[in-house]
Amino acid sequence: MLVNCAVNRTHILLLGDSIAIHYAPWLRDYLGSGYQLEMKSGMVEALADLDHPQGMNCGNSAMVREYLAQRLPNSLVRPDLVVINFGLHDMKSDPVTEQNEISLGQYKANCQSVRNQIEQQDLKGLWVRTTGFDEKRHNQMSPKKYRFSRDLAAYNQVADEAMAGWPVADLYDFTLRQGNDLYCDHVHFKEPIRALQGKFLAHHIREILPSPVLPLGATFPEVPPAKSDRPAA
Repeated sequence: MLVNCAVNRTHILLLGDSIAIHYAPWLRDYLGSGYQLEMKSGMVEALADLDHPQGMNCGNSAMVREYLAQRLPNSLVRPDLVVINFGLHDMKSDPVTEQNEISLGQYKANCQSVRNQIEQQDLKGLWVRTTGFDEKRHNQMSPKKYRFSRDLAAYNQVADEAMAGWPVADLYDFTLRQGNDLYCDHVHFKEPIRALQGKFLAHHIREILPSPVLPLGATFPEVPPAKSDRPAA
């Protein structure tokens, strides 16, 4: 049986790729002391190479599915909400075979499996739509693995279908609306964008699970200055 790990604190389990790792410190700041944010262990390993998932970086949908199969039945810690943010690794395309790392059909099946695992434990879920990238720069910098905007649209669409009925945070659209100066490289975002993403997701989480420590109607703090302990790109 899963049990709540802390009294009067809302426990959030965040599973995502390097995008989630980058906005997680900001999300934790904006959620405040009424929430406990959990991710996989292994930040050092994850930050060693953000393009190759390991440690805290959950990578593709199959990796998240496998992690949940171990995490949920075998832990005494019961999350109040599971936040899912993957897709960028799934859509990676081999430039020779043109095959995606996870096919579109398998991606949808994995999304459905992740959803089922969470619901079978009688837990709440939040789906975060996959963010964009600089396609031209990405495919110049990553000649062994391409990403295409057409795939991004298709993968987000099938995920929307698989997660229908769940709360959705459209981080894709929100991020695009922040202007043209978004990326610090081919796919990762500059620090001010990460801060805004964290604030955006904190708002969605508070709508689902308000905390008595900071009521839903309370004013969010302003975006704080960059901190030296935040993960670098």
